[in-house]
Amino acid sequence: MNNLKISARLTILVAVVSALLLLVGGVGLYGMGQTHASFESVYLDRTEPLGHLYHVERLLLTNRVHLNNTILVNTAENNRAKTEEIRQNVGLIGQYWDKFSSTRLTPAETALAQEFQNARQRYLSEFLQPALAALQANDMAAVQQLLLQKAPQVYPPMHSSLLKLTELQISEARNEFGYSERTFAWVQNLSIA
Repeated sequence: MNNLKISARLTILVAVVSALLLLVGGVGLYGMGQTHASFESVYLDRTEPLGHLYHVERLLLTNRVHLNNTILVNTAENNRAKTEEIRQNVGLIGQYWDKFSSTRLTPAETALAQEFQNARQRYLSEFLQPALAALQANDMAAVQQLLLQKAPQVYPPMHSSLLKLTELQISEARNEFGYSERTFAWVQNLSIA
């Protein structure tokens, strides 16, 4: 090294410093890419599906309120309006459920989604469709009987699986956040070292 001219020494020094800067910059870009991927996953795979599940739950509850309302306000006009709203809500629930189902599901989510789907089919066939038919026939005694006897049997399993799906979304988002924190700490430590 003592035999090298000052210009050669400076060239080597600039080359080493430039290589270190490129390495630190590369590590930073890698970390930013990992953070972006993590945020994208949390948004697309957790936040949006959580919103879809929220809408499903809200519309399910709205339908129950509408059915109860027909018992309290038993007029032909009210019953027609509530029947139409319930039918529209069933369609919207299907749309939100399809959006949820089209996301990347973990094996646990797939199992819970199937559990919800089975419980929802039972809810529709054993409770909601008969209730709508009774409402259309203005058989309020049958509507009330379904609300009191059948709804308590078929709604809780559906609601329970929906809550489990919601909790799983939050848990998976928490896991993704933990991964992002570990990646950040690794990149930070590597940059400092």
